[in-house]
Amino acid sequence: MALGGSPVLRRASISAEPGRTLAILGPSGCGKTTLLRVLAGLQRLDSGRVVLGSTLMSGPGVHVAADKRGIGMVFQDWSLFPHLTVAANVAFGLPRSERPRSRVLPRPASGRVRDLLDMVGIAELSDRLPGSLSGGQQQRVALARALAPQPSVLLLDEPFSSLDTTLRVEVRAEVAGLLRELEVTCVFVTHDQDEAFVLGDEVAVMRDGVVIQQAAPAVLYEQPADRWLAGFVGEADTVAGRAEGDIAYTAMGPMKLQSPIHGEVDVLLRPEELALTEGSSGTVDHIEFFGHDTLYYIRSADGKVLRCRTTGAPRFGIGANVDLCHSGERTVAFPRSS
Repeated sequence: MALGGSPVLRRASISAEPGRTLAILGPSGCGKTTLLRVLAGLQRLDSGRVVLGSTLMSGPGVHVAADKRGIGMVFQDWSLFPHLTVAANVAFGLPRSERPRSRVLPRPASGRVRDLLDMVGIAELSDRLPGSLSGGQQQRVALARALAPQPSVLLLDEPFSSLDTTLRVEVRAEVAGLLRELEVTCVFVTHDQDEAFVLGDEVAVMRDGVVIQQAAPAVLYEQPADRWLAGFVGEADTVAGRAEGDIAYTAMGPMKLQSPIHGEVDVLLRPEELALTEGSSGTVDHIEFFGHDTLYYIRSADGKVLRCRTTGAPRFGIGANVDLCHSGERTVAFPRSS
């Protein structure tokens, strides 16, 4: 599809299994939020289709309105009504026939709202106004409101981006547990790889309006579809080699490959797959210590730098002479860049 004459989504094919969470991961401007708006019915398609269960929501001559799709959405800024209490904000998410017409909630609505607030852990905040809440609390209110109409699918647009780092880790863990408990089909977009891997049963990685690969987080990390994706979902270096089937011969020795390939290749190296010993083939150029592990930058005689991650404190100092060896785990190889 196109916006303003420019294509935004080109080959953006995704699927989410019932009761599972799909993360859409990609850099800014790749089309993630546009794809979410298409799923919600807030954006019309030029071509392609959106199917919910067995029902066509968008397609040739078909566009089911957003409020008829049974889809809930949590926006990036949460979009709470500042003049309404927490309870009234959540009640706004109820089906129209159940919404209160005043700030006083009728008994059936109040019971449903109380259950929702209990579910997200903020029942004691029901009479507060959004402006008096922390970012994490506001995020829970928005989630409860989106769940109020009992949607078949829940969409979240960068739901934790405005929270500070510590709170973001805490809230996303709670939300992940809640979504698993409720067995709600969920699709959310993020530019944070850690967030996508923690929350997503599967992750679809986008670039320039195209879904490059959709798979379980471990598959994306261990078997990336291309060189760009390998670096986007984790630290990735390569070493030159020549592949003969499922073995690539490199300066570090032969390496087993996930899939057979022939010819000149670049073999993917993850820092945690490398081990460091005393030697003479490289020099420690730089060290980053994170407390739980250490990342070494090793410069070889030809000037190439590879990264090696080890647990605990640094064992080697800057300038130390070392050798690198590979773990022997099967890896992937990409045809040599021209």
